[in-house]
Amino acid sequence: MSHELREAARRLRERMLSAPPLSGPFPDSDVSKSPNVPGPLFANWLSYALDDGVPACHVDMLGTADAYGRPSARAIEITAVDLQRCRVVFSSDAGSRKGRDLAVNPCASLTWFWPRHGRQIRATGPVGLLGENDRRTDFRRLGEPGRAAAFTGRMSHPKEPGEDYDAARERAVHRMADDPDAVPETYAVYVVHIDEWSFSRGRPTTRMCACGIKW
Repeated sequence: MSHELREAARRLRERMLSAPPLSGPFPDSDVSKSPNVPGPLFANWLSYALDDGVPACHVDMLGTADAYGRPSARAIEITAVDLQRCRVVFSSDAGSRKGRDLAVNPCASLTWFWPRHGRQIRATGPVGLLGENDRRTDFRRLGEPGRAAAFTGRMSHPKEPGEDYDAARERAVHRMADDPDAVPETYAVYVVHIDEWSFSRGRPTTRMCACGIKW
């Protein structure tokens, strides 16, 4: 490693160590008052974040692993929650990195983190696919830009030499106009059957959330 890189790493470490900790006041998170099942607590924390205007609070970090156990993670938007059966729904391209991972290793982790509230939720479980009707219904909920993007790009694939994204998007817009009910063959709706939950809450002056309760 060059001297410049070592110095940059040293400065970065100093900045990280001196970064401010979580700051309150935080909402009441007395987990001793929690219900006996995780669904209502998840609904309570997410609803509080939505009511408080936390940006993108429904977005979580989805973790997957390929056939060799090599992990990867990315932020995704969840589209539905079944609180009674502990299921979370999201959509993606089956040909994306996460889609390819889930095809060979159908398990995933989900993590929500809301620093403003000092709260973190982690969940894991097996993943399945919803049926054709759900796939079409979910695709229709997307606005035109989202549907056009689904017809245009190949998620997690390198850009081909000479590939013109704008031209491909224009073709996608015309295709949707010609066939409003069309759905990309690789558009998939996934459901995570959560079998493990962990709810953590922070305290002012702490750097990260401490574990509070698990199911």
